[in-house]
Amino acid sequence: MALEATGGSGARRVPTPAAGAGVSDGLVLLTYVIWSANVVVTKVAIGAFGPLLFPAVRWILGAVLLAAVARWREGPFAWPRGRELGLMALAAASGIVGNQVTFTGALRFSSADNVSMLAGTAPLAIAGWLAIHNRQRLAPRVWAGLLVGLIGIVLVVVAGGRGRSTVVGDVIGLGMPVTWTVYLLVLAPLLRRHRPLSLAAMVSLLGGVGLLPFGLAQSVVAPPHPTWGAAGLLAYSAVAAVAVAGWLYYAGLDRLGPTRTAVYGYTQPFFGVVFAALLIGEPIQPLQLLGGLVITVGIVAG
Repeated sequence: MALEATGGSGARRVPTPAAGAGVSDGLVLLTYVIWSANVVVTKVAIGAFGPLLFPAVRWILGAVLLAAVARWREGPFAWPRGRELGLMALAAASGIVGNQVTFTGALRFSSADNVSMLAGTAPLAIAGWLAIHNRQRLAPRVWAGLLVGLIGIVLVVVAGGRGRSTVVGDVIGLGMPVTWTVYLLVLAPLLRRHRPLSLAAMVSLLGGVGLLPFGLAQSVVAPPHPTWGAAGLLAYSAVAAVAVAGWLYYAGLDRLGPTRTAVYGYTQPFFGVVFAALLIGEPIQPLQLLGGLVITVGIVAG
């Protein structure tokens, strides 16, 4: 991998998918396993903390842990200025504030496995953005794959509407892939100038601080009633789903780039269904499995 000068950040490697791809693929896949379990953890924990206070606290705690590890592993922070600060703020507003609002909002009205499946459709949004923004001429096979993926989403929504979910929750959940697409595309240029751990810490802190006012306002209306069990879930979510997963994900993204990294989002629906069944006993609907399979086939084919 070639090196490029980066001013205050020191020399940074230009990400290329070929360099260390096998290890990086494993890091990203492990990240999605952790995040899939966190869907179930969050669904249970927001009952004690509230849907907005819980993510605010977990992101701030996770950011503090990331910052400590980043300082130890990567040295002093290269603080962003000007356009870079704006890009970090946009990444935090979309991938953390916007994504968490739609994520926890969807969990209030929909099942954990359904939310996992909807979150796994982010590659559809990325492909659509590339086609529109870059005006790429996509082959008929690509469009056919996207259409099949959209049919899979419809199957997931229909299955989730049978008692355990509502269409409202699923519609809110569709905001997750959109906000995550913006997040990935904004992070890519930032990783050329900032080390992965440091960038993860700064973006996570900005996102957590951005969520905090919403969480505090919500706690006034509906005060939290945390238990020791809920505190343990918060610890898992902050340490594993924010700090550890953030470390793994940014390292993988640095090597693979946003498009290849997003591919592993296809696995989240299936991991989500498994964890929801194992941890909280949510029954697996055949139509949900069919929808997840159709989404995967459509995206991979396209």
